[in-house]
Amino acid sequence: MTVASPGRVKVLKSAVDPYYPYPLTLDTSSGNGTINLNCGIGGASWPLGGNFTVNAGTGAINWTGSHSVSVTDGGYYSYNSGAVFLTGALNLTGNILFHDNVTINATAPGSVSGALSGGMSLIKTGPSTLILTGVNTYTGSTTVSNGTLNLGASGCLSGGSAVTVNNSGTLVASALWAMGGINGFDSSQSAGPITVNAGGTLTTTVIPNGIQNGLILNGGTVNATTSGNYDWGDLIICSDVTVGGNAVSTISDELALGDTLVYAGNPRTFTVAGGSTLNITGVIHNGPAWGGGLGGQPNLVVKAGNGTMTLSGTNNIYTGGTAVNGGTLLVNNLTGSGTGTGAVTVNANATLSGIGTIGGPTTMNAGAMLASGTNGSGTLTFSNLTLNASSTNTFVVTTAGGVSNKVVVAGTLSPNGSVVQINTGGGQLAAGTYHNLFTYGTTNGTTFTGTPVFATAQTGTTASIADDGVGHINLVVNSLVSLHTNDFLTCLAVNPPAGILSNFATNKYAYAVTNYLPNNPVTVTVTNADLTATNTLFYQGSPVGGLASGTTSPALTLLQEVANTVAVQVVSQDGAHTNTYTVNVTLQPSQTVPKLTNSVSGSTLTLNWPADHLGYRLLTQTNNLNKGVSSVASDWGPVSGSTLITSTNIPINKVTNNAYYRLVYP
Repeated sequence: MTVASPGRVKVLKSAVDPYYPYPLTLDTSSGNGTINLNCGIGGASWPLGGNFTVNAGTGAINWTGSHSVSVTDGGYYSYNSGAVFLTGALNLTGNILFHDNVTINATAPGSVSGALSGGMSLIKTGPSTLILTGVNTYTGSTTVSNGTLNLGASGCLSGGSAVTVNNSGTLVASALWAMGGINGFDSSQSAGPITVNAGGTLTTTVIPNGIQNGLILNGGTVNATTSGNYDWGDLIICSDVTVGGNAVSTISDELALGDTLVYAGNPRTFTVAGGSTLNITGVIHNGPAWGGGLGGQPNLVVKAGNGTMTLSGTNNIYTGGTAVNGGTLLVNNLTGSGTGTGAVTVNANATLSGIGTIGGPTTMNAGAMLASGTNGSGTLTFSNLTLNASSTNTFVVTTAGGVSNKVVVAGTLSPNGSVVQINTGGGQLAAGTYHNLFTYGTTNGTTFTGTPVFATAQTGTTASIADDGVGHINLVVNSLVSLHTNDFLTCLAVNPPAGILSNFATNKYAYAVTNYLPNNPVTVTVTNADLTATNTLFYQGSPVGGLASGTTSPALTLLQEVANTVAVQVVSQDGAHTNTYTVNVTLQPSQTVPKLTNSVSGSTLTLNWPADHLGYRLLTQTNNLNKGVSSVASDWGPVSGSTLITSTNIPINKVTNNAYYRLVYP
């Protein structure tokens, strides 16, 4: 059917079957004319069947009045289900209940000032802008596939309505709480989740605006064209953020970390999938302090997932702290603190990097990695840094460039046995000191694990992590020298001479010597076959101290009548070879025939013998005294304790006519 311009079309029910559904198409695209819709389309009494298509080209579609529109067959003919397709500069002023999906192809700017309701889903296509200014309650989803959908009134999107912005699409929130109800913090009134795919953009132009039911970024962009005049920024994030896709997702809005009307202090989690990247370039604020003015409430920022999140906003001012539970957090702010003023905690399997400044105290837990800089270059600055055992600090160090990435701690550095890992880019480091892995104000007195771990094995050198004592932790690389393995002695002497061994042919040797009492104490002298070896002197199993080749040991006071063990342990220069030389020294009295003298005073007999015969036994004859001095050994018995003395007093027994004494050894 063709209608001359201007013309009018009136659609009536079928007299034969008023319930038989038919599709309907109104097309003025060839002339870009205007189509005026001012009557109800469908309704319970007359459903259309299939699609309802209105194509005005770049002309206008003026739709007035409040209607109920259904383009399905109401269940009579299920194969005739359809949707509404509107092409042109749509100007819809009535309140319309759509039962089916509505696609608006905005070829020129248009607006919907009425309220859209029903089970419809709205699909915005076309390169131009469509603005919604009604309080819509439709329960389906909203998709922006091209051009701009402008939310020009509070509550433009109904509660729970999922929103998707695709490549070449832009969603603009140009009114307060445009993405939900009159209060963007009530999840039942708020749209979401809001998904922004690669090439898509979510823009806020007035504040405040909030996201309560989730933000999903798959390479999309969130930005603002106005600067926040509250202390809580342009966009209030009241739920978690999920990031995926291969393209970089960006949030350049000034963000506030919000929550529900009744503040619960819930953390705001940013989950970035492996291989994905989120850049937050705007300043992050605390959320509103509901019931307490606009002072801002602290929320913890949690970085989760195996991907990378970058904080490069100038002086982030949130105070709730930061937890890195997975992937990488890059702190790249230029001024202030990239993580606000709260504490930062990095947990196992997570990495902290960047070239910015972290204002709050930072703790690296076991299994966490600190990799300062970006791409192995630059300096990351901390207020205070605690490194727990089994955390790792990785640095790029080359012979030509020195240390490429560094850590500066203005306050206290606590190493606590943390591990340092060195990446040389596959090269070999020359011997020398590589300065300033860490620069610090003070330390807690602990150290790093002494030996660094190299990503590329180094040959011919040894390395250590050294504190220079004036605020710097350095990498020290030394050249390896060929270490000696000789652990032999050529001479060992116990002096005064009690026997000398020289020109040893075996690596172990033990011998017994006799030292007379006047020669106690003794000293020990050794001569090493290799002067690079080290010696330790032992007496009775306990170390006396070091004993250099050719020097005399401290005096050793020997015990009488026991085995005195003197030993010298020799360790070769390489530390892998050890020999122990043992000398067993027995201290004996003089072997000359002693002279036993006596004197009598009153009723006491005093016996004396030479001091160098200490250790001899004094015997007294106990049997056969009437026969004189007996030659029978059993007739003699020892005087108790006589081996420890050289003089004794014996009472004179006047009843006994005779008494006989003699000295024997042993």
